[in-house]
Amino acid sequence: MDGGEAVERDDGVGPRAEASYVSTEAVIAREVAAVVRDVEGRPGYWRPFLLRHAAVTLLFVAVLVGVTVVGPAGPAGLARGTALALVVMAAVTAFDGVQHRRRLRRALRIHHRTSCPPGTVVHALWTPEYVLFRVPTHEVRLALGTVTAGRHDGGVLRLDQDGSAPAWVVPDELLGQEALAIVRGALGTRLRETL
Repeated sequence: MDGGEAVERDDGVGPRAEASYVSTEAVIAREVAAVVRDVEGRPGYWRPFLLRHAAVTLLFVAVLVGVTVVGPAGPAGLARGTALALVVMAAVTAFDGVQHRRRLRRALRIHHRTSCPPGTVVHALWTPEYVLFRVPTHEVRLALGTVTAGRHDGGVLRLDQDGSAPAWVVPDELLGQEALAIVRGALGTRLRETL
């Protein structure tokens, strides 16, 4: 484990594993990339964006048709204007799509850096019933029974609680093989792993 340590214990109350690591920019980047993949891959996520751009394009073409009907442009002018409008709107849509993705990444990066800044020591205690995350300022207990789905890939474990988006993104540095075995046992078929 990169910078982390793990200890497995079984003290009569079931298997337990502990791990800790120091947050880094590389870990934050991996967590952000995992959340971005999930958010952008959600069914219907891009639909409002595409519908808005399609509506603006149709409005633009309708204005061109209206100007052609009342003006001297004629069918050839309408065809050239429509072709130009479609090219311009495709370029605007592509540019806006790139900016949209950049804003999402920036917002998530700020959120992750704020909640766990680089240099923060993070500890986790994994049991079949719960996981306890500790940072210097507070601790959070997540009951594994409330997890509806889990995915382990790309160096992170993503745990959903309501199925709409990952509520928790845990880097492998805070997991380790012992804790992953506990998560496998606790989640069963709710955990999906990608090699």
